[in-house]
Parts: sequence; C-alpha cells; structure tokens
Amino acid sequence: MGNYVIFLFEDGSTLKLDDDIVDVDCEERAVSRFIISPSDLAGKTLKRIRFAQSEGYVDYDVMGEFTLNELFEAVKD
Repeated sequence: MGNYVIFLFEDGSTLKLDDDIVDVDCEERAVSRFIISPSDLAGKTLKRIRFAQSEGYVDYDVMGEFTLNELFEAVKD
C-alpha cells in the first residue's frame, strides 16, 4: 500500500504515478509496476526519481541529461 513513483523534471514539473499494478508479495521481493503514457513525458528532461514502497522512499538523481523516452529506449528488449 502507498507505493508510488515521482519523476522530477528539469523544468520543475513533476509526474506522480501511484497506481501500482502489481500485488506485492513480501515473502519474496517487492516489485512495483506503473503505467506511463508517452504523452505525459513530452520530451522533458529527467532530474530525479523518487520511488516509494510501504512507508519508505528512495530518491535517485539522474546523471546526464536524458528524457524518459531515451532511458526507456536504452533498456527495452
């Protein structure tokens, strides 16, 4: 419960996704999945990601100037 991810962009805008579509099984490892619409990204440069599960969160600073679309392209199958 309470899982979310927040994307902070260089222009100061944010995108919060809080509809985690995975049922978390705490006996194994905690996995979260969120659905992102490409139109929400619109070429914005990513600055920081906050990922939260349960009662804690972790912030990740992005090194370099990348859009989310560029990052997704780098890791897609």
